[in-house]
Amino acid sequence: MMERKYQLWLLALLSLVVLSCNRKEGYINYTDANLPAPAQVQDVKVIPMSGGAYIVYKIPKDPNLRYVKAVYETSPGSKWEVKSSYYTDTLRVEGFGGTEEYDVKLYSVGKNEKASEPLVVKVKPLIPAIQSVYETLSIAGTFGGINVKLQNPERANLAVVILQDTLRNGNYSELTTYYTSADRVNFSVRGMDTTSRKFAVLLRDRWNNKTVQKEALIKPWFEKQIDKGAWKALELPGDNYEYVENYPLRKIFDGGFGYCCLFATRSYQLPQTFTLDLGRPVAISRMRTWLHPEGAYQGSHPKNFEIWGANSVNPDGDYVDLENKIYRNNWVKLGTFSSFKPSGEGPVTPEDRDYALNRGEEFEFEAGIPTVRYLRFKTLNTWGISSGQTQIVIQELTLWGQDGQ
Repeated sequence: MMERKYQLWLLALLSLVVLSCNRKEGYINYTDANLPAPAQVQDVKVIPMSGGAYIVYKIPKDPNLRYVKAVYETSPGSKWEVKSSYYTDTLRVEGFGGTEEYDVKLYSVGKNEKASEPLVVKVKPLIPAIQSVYETLSIAGTFGGINVKLQNPERANLAVVILQDTLRNGNYSELTTYYTSADRVNFSVRGMDTTSRKFAVLLRDRWNNKTVQKEALIKPWFEKQIDKGAWKALELPGDNYEYVENYPLRKIFDGGFGYCCLFATRSYQLPQTFTLDLGRPVAISRMRTWLHPEGAYQGSHPKNFEIWGANSVNPDGDYVDLENKIYRNNWVKLGTFSSFKPSGEGPVTPEDRDYALNRGEEFEFEAGIPTVRYLRFKTLNTWGISSGQTQIVIQELTLWGQDGQ
């Protein structure tokens, strides 16, 4: 019996050896230096795109072909290379900063890394994103600094470089750089005095293409951060100030961040309101809010809301229509705002979280609004629910502007 098992085992082993030998028929030696380079690709077609092109071709019938590569320069000395395996027939070349013709060299490369002679293809890209975005770029003065806006519908990865003429001699130095791939960009650089000076903005992409500078003489508007020392949380009839766990309204201005320092309401019917006493009349220029540490652009994160102000408050909360949160005429609407998600529709990205949780969502008020002592935050809906019952969670609320007269 044991001898029979041994014979069967030996027969199986010999069968594997034979099969292995048969499989090596037609085998290409990867390191065989004698194999020639594959033939060039054929029937090449170029399909222009923004800042580049798709190159479609017919691959040669050569078992030694491993891949096709394109070699090109986006500018003198800036050389790039892309590869495509023999399973596909398309290469994408990109990173061109203009719309002139560029030479692209196509190589067929064998399994032994021997390359064919280059086939030179002319590529004429469509207007690159960096140039079309530049046409939408605007720079203007704002409270405590400068404001930059642009439209980026292709969501290209861009660096927005802010420069200033610090010495007022025409030589610009970099102030800061803002990196984004959002389709709409609206940000401000703050912390400046009200002295007029020259600023400039340029765009740079990941291939190091740069636009020309857009320059402007700007005088930032005066503002300061409003001291929270005199602020109070008001508990007025009709407001939705009742909280869950240990997250009362006063924590919205305690200067703390994280789970220790949230204001979290009970679940209330929308719209919801809460009211703050700023302790003195204030001319508000802008507001910044930080939201739930784990709930950016979802759940209890306010999406659309109004800010109202008054200089006197009655004990009944001034509500004339409690269901719709309509007040007496001693209250003035200071602004209607929408939460801004940098990446637009889709999943929450690191850029979104950085804006909402680290830098804080920023909302700018129009110049000329009334000076007010009392502030009312009216949430119309949240990112998690458009109507019905929900809770509101905010970590911190900070204001900038001027003390009223």
